[in-house]
Amino acid sequence: MLVVIAIIGILSIYVALSTAPNSRRQAAADAERLALLLETALQEAQWGGHAIAWSADAKGYRFWQQANERRWQPITDNELYRARSLEGATGISGVEVDGQPLPPGALLKFFPFSMPLFQITLSAPQGELILRSLPNGRVDLQMPKEQ
Repeated sequence: MLVVIAIIGILSIYVALSTAPNSRRQAAADAERLALLLETALQEAQWGGHAIAWSADAKGYRFWQQANERRWQPITDNELYRARSLEGATGISGVEVDGQPLPPGALLKFFPFSMPLFQITLSAPQGELILRSLPNGRVDLQMPKEQ
């Protein structure tokens, strides 16, 4: 009976450890989600004919829509573009547009017929994750090699 209880105990510890949140996997999932959202925003600006913007701080990001010629407002009525927080130790450490650093909180704007080339660097437990826009409208995710 004690052997069975010991085996059940060992198995339950193994299951608990294997299902515990993994900060490396969470960072990669956050980066992949952001890449897909940015790609979607780029395509919507190109094909939908209306401007969309993105902004970030160290721990999260949000999307914006143009209310009139000069004013931007956060998108709050669309679940896809809702404000999001990055989990755990993941953070946004830098944004560049056309090779120039974008100041923290500034908008990365996507206009119809205009596709900025940008690079977003995320700091994560496994190292830096880099999102890079490509001329074809795709967003490429570069992750450090597993050791």
